[in-house]
Amino acid sequence: AELSVPGLPPYEDVHVGDLLVAVVAGVLIALLVEASLTLARRVAAEEGRIGMGTLLLGGGLAVGLIAVVADALGADSQEVLFSGQAAIPGLVGETSASVLAVVLAAKLLAYAVCLGCGFRGGQVFPAVFIGVGVVMFAVIAFDVSPTLAVAVGTAAGCAAALAKASPIDFN
Repeated sequence: AELSVPGLPPYEDVHVGDLLVAVVAGVLIALLVEASLTLARRVAAEEGRIGMGTLLLGGGLAVGLIAVVADALGADSQEVLFSGQAAIPGLVGETSASVLAVVLAAKLLAYAVCLGCGFRGGQVFPAVFIGVGVVMFAVIAFDVSPTLAVAVGTAAGCAAALAKASPIDFN
């Protein structure tokens, strides 16, 4: 899969405020992605109790309902339903903090349900989408560079999604 965000302005100067945004966003992204992964593990644990068929059907209905509600609240349901890499340019162009909040809340829930039900896809690109979305709040509120948002969100989302995927135990 490819991640491309055309039209981003060059990022030429590093500022202390940008570094602060990166650190705060990185921590927040890690917490949000881990919360989604924790919920996914809880959903997956239900398979033994309700069966795979019921889990898949319920998960599909839940994700569809999440997308419909997000759409009714002004978000793009496609951003909720699919992995996210194709939707990042639209996310970067979002100027409404309330729509951004709806998209992120819906994506976090749908991400957890999809992973927990075993739907095909993966855990990296949705985490990247979530990461970029989180940093877009700084773009809207503080006029941070969208190029910084894409870089920080991508790095933090990948790191959060893959943090426990290493075959090496560092403890």
